[in-house]
Amino acid sequence: MSENKFNNIKMTKSLDDEVFFYVKPLSPKELIKPLKNKVFYVKVVFYNKDKQEILIDYPKDIRVRDVTKKDKEFFAKKGFEYDQDIIISHDFNIKEFLLSEKFKEKKDIENEEGLFLEDVRYISCWIDANNDTKVSVKYNEEVVVRVCKCSLNINKFIEEYKKVHHNKIGWYEENKDTKKFQKINISTLNNISESNLNKLVIHLIDYYKKSNYVCSIEKLAYILATIRLESYQWKNKEFYGITNENISYEQAEFDYGCGNKAKNQERAKKNGCEKVGDGYKYRGRGFVQITWKINYKKFNGINGVSFEKEPEKMLDFNTQIAVTIEGMEKGLFSKGNTLSKYINETKKDYKGARAIINGNDKDFIIEDYAEGIEECLKKSIQF
Repeated sequence: MSENKFNNIKMTKSLDDEVFFYVKPLSPKELIKPLKNKVFYVKVVFYNKDKQEILIDYPKDIRVRDVTKKDKEFFAKKGFEYDQDIIISHDFNIKEFLLSEKFKEKKDIENEEGLFLEDVRYISCWIDANNDTKVSVKYNEEVVVRVCKCSLNINKFIEEYKKVHHNKIGWYEENKDTKKFQKINISTLNNISESNLNKLVIHLIDYYKKSNYVCSIEKLAYILATIRLESYQWKNKEFYGITNENISYEQAEFDYGCGNKAKNQERAKKNGCEKVGDGYKYRGRGFVQITWKINYKKFNGINGVSFEKEPEKMLDFNTQIAVTIEGMEKGLFSKGNTLSKYINETKKDYKGARAIINGNDKDFIIEDYAEGIEECLKKSIQF
């Protein structure tokens, strides 16, 4: 196997060269003996672009140990909290492993050209408490841990976010005279908005785990910042919900229609609204206010729906999760503007990423919201 075979391996932020795990027993009440000095087995699973497992490796001789000053510095640098007094660490350089003879021996590849490692999905681990090299969840010291990308303590995230929603993150209000935006304090997060946010984060992460896309804290921060801005319902002070543009038929036909009383007939027709009634039919819906027939058509096929024929399906929650992620990852909202173009392993450009949805309109607001949300997410990372 030549060394340049894997030069373009797609690595993710989910795995640093040194990977840390903390031990969380499945049944803490039944845990009798201490975990320190027990052998810990790490299972590394690689997938190809078709989501098929192509390699499983079990490094040996890893032990639970005390947390050191170096560990704490690492956690602080990463921006998350760690309140355990024991830890499992393992130095596993993925690229070096792939280029090693060990990998070649394990895989016994006949057609190396057909191999492409697109991503590392998760690492799962267990402690072999009774030294039989088999996982036994019945044994009171054996612990199984799985670490997924974007793995969060959702309750912790909500707790952290609620502290800053109304003040540090706040809201940008436009001055009617100067037309400039100024950040103001708002009411604390209400129950409906909290419930919306909790459900939203859970389903975004779940969708990413089942997809081929790389999830990251930064991507989540940008998505949540965008939804926070685009879907805010000011009348009832509701954040993070799916919106259905609250507009009359007459107003929608004026804004988006092609009839005689329309504001801009040419623009409406250019955007697919060629019949009277299309303006209202294809008014703004969803987390990011998808408007115009031409934009509804872009998402045809997601969850088996033809949005051109059934635009109201944009209000279905699970469908909106898929539409939001697929739209951002594939650049469906704005051609060529994909999420990975602005947020990837080496780049974080929240301001530029605004182009995914709406050019540079309010890009500085998205950047500020995303930075605040990212800070809350990092404090909630769960290993």
